[in-house]
Amino acid sequence: MMKQLRFWSMVTISAMTLGFLFCSESHAAIPTGNGDAVAPVNESGERTCGVDNKNDVNEDVTRGLIAYYNFDDCSANNSAGMQNNGVINGKTRFIDDTPNGRGKALYLDQEAFVNVARNPIKGKESYTISMWVKDFGAGYLFSTGANHSYSVPSIYITPEGKVNFSKSFESFSYYAESLQSSGWHMITLVQTGEGFELYVDGALVDNNNNREAVVGNKMQFGGRNDISYDAWADPFKVDNVRIYGVALTEAEVGQLYNYERK
Repeated sequence: MMKQLRFWSMVTISAMTLGFLFCSESHAAIPTGNGDAVAPVNESGERTCGVDNKNDVNEDVTRGLIAYYNFDDCSANNSAGMQNNGVINGKTRFIDDTPNGRGKALYLDQEAFVNVARNPIKGKESYTISMWVKDFGAGYLFSTGANHSYSVPSIYITPEGKVNFSKSFESFSYYAESLQSSGWHMITLVQTGEGFELYVDGALVDNNNNREAVVGNKMQFGGRNDISYDAWADPFKVDNVRIYGVALTEAEVGQLYNYERK
């Protein structure tokens, strides 16, 4: 009996030791490209990245999902696992303030951005772009383009607070002023093949019949990037950027909102 007790004690101590070794890795920062994004640590100096952002209550929307950037591992890697990893540039930091209180989000300073070298929706006639933003001002939240020029689609906030799918187009009549300092909000842009639909927090708020082709080679989140010389965006927080190669239905957009907000 005594031998059995000693054996189990040794196993327990070993397991605790292994847990300590694998969970206590401490980092001041994680290289993410040309920027200096800082990986958060707790009071003991332990890295807190890699916490699962999964919602076990509601069902995720994965139909047509080709890129997903949730920043939970303190990087801009594509969690959908289909290449198209992002590179973080400029002054940024990973934060615990997220739409559902789990995982990580990314704070982008005024001249910071995430660059994805290959645009996965180039040439597609229908697609969906969805992202959560907080404390945002004017400028590009999301953009596509190449050779120092922008292309559709983008999510651009005018200085007056109006939402456009490009800086060059007066595309929607919806104003986002009430969202800019009122917590996290999910903005979703859907191209159905017949026109654009704009959703805020899972609800359809505007639409039009514009069917501009996607010709940009790359995509980015944030401003002051290499897509255009006049690119800019006020500082903001971003999380759960999703790119779908299909047009989500109104029901699916609502389902996605419920999945990510809880």
